[in-house]
Amino acid sequence: MRIRIPERIRRFIRDTRGLAAMEFAFVASFLCMGLLGGTELARYMLMNQKMDRVSSSVADWVSQSSTLASTDFDNFFGGAQQVAKPFELGSKGRVIISFIVAESNTSYRISWQRSGAGTLTEASQIGTEGGLATLPAGVTLVKGDYIVAVEVFAQYEAFIFPELVGTSIVYKRSFEQPRLPDIITVN
Repeated sequence: MRIRIPERIRRFIRDTRGLAAMEFAFVASFLCMGLLGGTELARYMLMNQKMDRVSSSVADWVSQSSTLASTDFDNFFGGAQQVAKPFELGSKGRVIISFIVAESNTSYRISWQRSGAGTLTEASQIGTEGGLATLPAGVTLVKGDYIVAVEVFAQYEAFIFPELVGTSIVYKRSFEQPRLPDIITVN
């Protein structure tokens, strides 16, 4: 018994055995990609939240001081590393603390600046010690005012698709006015 070729093609087209397995294979690949992508997105959002928390915590700690020594900065940077966990600042992060003085209503100068908690080679977006400060829109001072600015840089590397996503720098900043005296001095 020989079945003709057109008859075989018709039988093959009508045959539905294994169709569910094929549908599952297509759907499962999209589900896995969605799950992995969602995991990566959640990790990126967590890093942004953690770095925001680091900047606000360090700014709060510094603003409560009147005189700071090098050991105080070591403690601030050590605390920043603890707040940043589970992310490591080490070679992939940096915290920059700046003390800004308003020389006039429109001119602000960085009185002192310290950096630590990591060795990432990012420069302050606010300015350098002794130079004029560039504050973001909405942050204004009146002549004679002081403000503490903390910038946090952290390098984000994708966990699941590192070649596809690459690396990016997460940047967060916070501002606090000194609480006790107007000026915070550094020994």
